[in-house]
Amino acid sequence: MDDYSILGVKRTDSIEFITKKYKKLALKWHPDRNRQNKDFAEEKFKTISAAYNNIVNKKSNPFHTFTSSPNGEFNFGNLFTKINEFKDYFKDVNYEELLLNVIEKVNTFGDHKPKKTKTDNLYINANLELFDIYNNVKKTIYIDRLRKCSKCVKSDDYGVKCNTCNNTKYINISIPLSFYGKSKTIILDQQSDYSVNKKAGDIVININPKENDNYQIINNYDLLYYYLMHNIDDINDTKSLDITLKHLDNKTYKFTIYNPVLYYKYKIENMGLLYNDESFPDRGNLFIVLTPSFKTVNTSIEKNII
Repeated sequence: MDDYSILGVKRTDSIEFITKKYKKLALKWHPDRNRQNKDFAEEKFKTISAAYNNIVNKKSNPFHTFTSSPNGEFNFGNLFTKINEFKDYFKDVNYEELLLNVIEKVNTFGDHKPKKTKTDNLYINANLELFDIYNNVKKTIYIDRLRKCSKCVKSDDYGVKCNTCNNTKYINISIPLSFYGKSKTIILDQQSDYSVNKKAGDIVININPKENDNYQIINNYDLLYYYLMHNIDDINDTKSLDITLKHLDNKTYKFTIYNPVLYYKYKIENMGLLYNDESFPDRGNLFIVLTPSFKTVNTSIEKNII
């Protein structure tokens, strides 16, 4: 059996295909993967390794050079000579190193160019009004980023000075970045600076709500609304309390709280912030907290508004 038959390939196959075939066989018959039949696997591993080495180095194959005598009989003296040569060949072969080298070569096939590194990511903190976050308002900001010079890209006059980029091939261009208020973090792939032999990094926008006098965000999607009580002397004697609230959607709501108590969290469902995940179309909850005008807050107790 010749070297090509040992690997199950043809002489017309490319070296890349032969190498991939060898890698597959080498992994299959590696002694460490065949510990129950280690001796047999080791011989198989040596055989396919030698065959591959002969092919890539264009050496003669000891199994492919047997000759016969004029009477049609094999020359066994030649056979034993070749077997001895075969044994001698294996004496100094480091099979672990050979396998690792082959694997490294296979991993580089089809990827002759080195992988490009990325430019630095750009991190932006966008401070939005709570109104914009609640109503999921679309926002657009403009920032300067390095981009390829359009004049150089379209021009065929190589060697001619470009007055636009001064032959640097890149210029600062104001680019628009659009996002929606309900998002927490937006990642814009490869929108950072361009650079020679580098891929553009990402732009990461973190949305931060501005402080609001009446509202506070809790649990990411719930809202606390502090209803200030200017006259709390007789609240213990009040059977019900009517509250008028102009909410973040610019609509006015009226609620009645029965047996009101300071610092209780009265829950109104689906009037908090929009969930960022489209699989949750509803909103978080709104909690109304009755608090004195000096706004001392203790919101450890919850009740639903009826």
